[in-house]
Amino acid sequence: MNTKKIKYQIESLQRQHQSDLQSLNKEIAVIDEKIHDIKTTLGKQGNDEVNLNTVALQQIIESFHRQFDFDLQMVNHEITRLQEAISNYHLPTDPNNDVVKLNVGGLKYQTTRETLKKIPNSYFDDMLSAKIKIETYSHKPNTFFIDRDGTHFQYILDILRDDGRVDIPQELEKKVRKELLFYRLPIYKRIDVGSIEKESSPKLEDPKQIQQPKLEEPTVIIEPPKSKIIDTDSFKILNDWIDNTKQLDFELLYRGSENEFKASAFHNKCDGKGATITIVQSSDGNIFGGYNSQSWNGKNVYYGDNKCFLFTLVNKHNIKPTKYLPNPKTSYFVSSHPLRASTFGSGYDLCIKESKSYQYFPHSYVDSTGYGNTTLTPEPTFSLKDYEVYLIKS
Repeated sequence: MNTKKIKYQIESLQRQHQSDLQSLNKEIAVIDEKIHDIKTTLGKQGNDEVNLNTVALQQIIESFHRQFDFDLQMVNHEITRLQEAISNYHLPTDPNNDVVKLNVGGLKYQTTRETLKKIPNSYFDDMLSAKIKIETYSHKPNTFFIDRDGTHFQYILDILRDDGRVDIPQELEKKVRKELLFYRLPIYKRIDVGSIEKESSPKLEDPKQIQQPKLEEPTVIIEPPKSKIIDTDSFKILNDWIDNTKQLDFELLYRGSENEFKASAFHNKCDGKGATITIVQSSDGNIFGGYNSQSWNGKNVYYGDNKCFLFTLVNKHNIKPTKYLPNPKTSYFVSSHPLRASTFGSGYDLCIKESKSYQYFPHSYVDSTGYGNTTLTPEPTFSLKDYEVYLIKS
C-alpha cells in the first residue's frame, strides 16, 4: 500500500472541501444581498410576485446549505476511511505467522507470539496488539526494533518461557529486575541464582562433606496490589522510595471506604503489623500519604525514625511524585491515637480522622518543592474520598 498516495488523496479532499466551502459561501452571500436589496427598496409596499421571488431565493440558500452538509459528511467519511487504511498499514504483525523477530538495541532474538503474550497488559502484549507503536526492521511483518540495551534480554525471554524458573547469576539480579519492570512483567520473589558457579565448583572427595541438594522452593509471583487509588506504576515509585534494592510486596490491610472510615477498624487491622504505607485520596482529587517504618500502636505517643516520610503523587501544582523527608531536628515522626488513624508529624503534617482530616505540612517534614501548606492539598482541612493502608513485606 502506497501511504504517500493515500496521504496525497486526503490532502486533495481537504483542499477540495475548502474550495467548495468558499464557493458556496460566496453564492450564498450574493443571494442574501439581493434579498436584502429587494426588501430595502420595496419596504412594506412589496407585492406577491416579489414575495414569491424572495421565498424562492431563500429556498435556494437552504438547498445550498443541505448540499454542503451532505458533501462535507462524504468528505469526512472518505478522510476517516483513508486514515484508517494508513493506520492499519503500520500494524507490524502477521497473525498467520507465530514467529516474532526482535532487535533489542542491536542484538537479535527470536521467539513466538504465544510466549510474548503470556502476561496480559505487558509491554509485549501491547506491542503485538498495536497499542504502542514499535518500528519494524527490514520492513517485514512480525519484526520489531526495541530501542533498549539488549544485553540481558535473553533472561526476559527465558522468564516468559519457563514461568520465572530461571538461573540468573546473583550479580545480574538487579539489572534483570530493572528490565522486568520496564517490560511490565511480574517480579519473582525468588530467582534461582548461581547455576554457573555451582557447575564450576570443585567436587568434594569426602562424602561427609557433600551437601545434599535442597528441595526447590516454589517460585511465587508478586502480584500488583489492587488499589482503588493508584496504579502499578505508582506502586513502583513507592517501592523505590522505601527500598530500591529489592521488590517489595504490598499487602492491603485497611481501606477506609470499606470500613466506614472508622479509626477503631484502622487500629484493629493495622496495629502491631509492621511497616506500612498510607495512601490518601482527597475528595478534590489530590493523592498523597506517608510511610511509617514501624508498627502503628494506638498509644497516643510520638515515635518512629528517620526512615519515615511523606509524599505527593497527584497535586494541584503539577509537582512530580515527590518524597518529603523528616526534619533532621525532629523526633516526632508519627503518632497513633485511638480516635485517629495515620498521623505524621507533631504539627500535624498529616492526620487522618473519621470525619474531617487535616494537614499542616511542612512542620516535622521538610518542604523540598516550595509550595508550603498547599503542597498536599489546597486547604488545611480536607474530606476523604478514600484511603488505603498497605503492609510492606520484603
